[in-house]
Amino acid sequence: MLLYFNIILTLILGLIIGLNLKRVPYISGFRKIAPEIPTKQLYVEEFRSNVKLDKQDMNHCFDTLEVRFLHKLLEQDGNEVDVKILNSITNLTNLSAENQRQRRHLFLKELNLKLFLIFGIRESIVRLDSMEDKRVKNYVLSEEIDKEKLMVSISIQVA
Repeated sequence: MLLYFNIILTLILGLIIGLNLKRVPYISGFRKIAPEIPTKQLYVEEFRSNVKLDKQDMNHCFDTLEVRFLHKLLEQDGNEVDVKILNSITNLTNLSAENQRQRRHLFLKELNLKLFLIFGIRESIVRLDSMEDKRVKNYVLSEEIDKEKLMVSISIQVA
């Protein structure tokens, strides 16, 4: 009973404090002096100018599954890598279809994040519909990716 009383009391105090923060001049002053938010394009341009592909920076960036998948994408050279190949590379063939989809999504999300940190391109791996069957998805590298720099970063991982 005492536990429930403490929880309810904490919630009520939090609500009261939260509602009264709007009246505190210290907090409301931040809204007046906050700088305007620059556009997304400015962030990307500033990020690209600050990014330097250095061998020490790229060391241990990709794990072995990501290196295999990136090698496969580079081997295709404009052609698409389908879901079956991605599943075999990432060892997902023995899982259920829904579990495969979830793990593929997480794998590609993490890989896209790493590529974004290196190249400054938001969607480095693009998901496309298959020409034969719209339900099947294929993956290609974005045209903005510098393939030579990507090969350098992958070769560091292999060496």
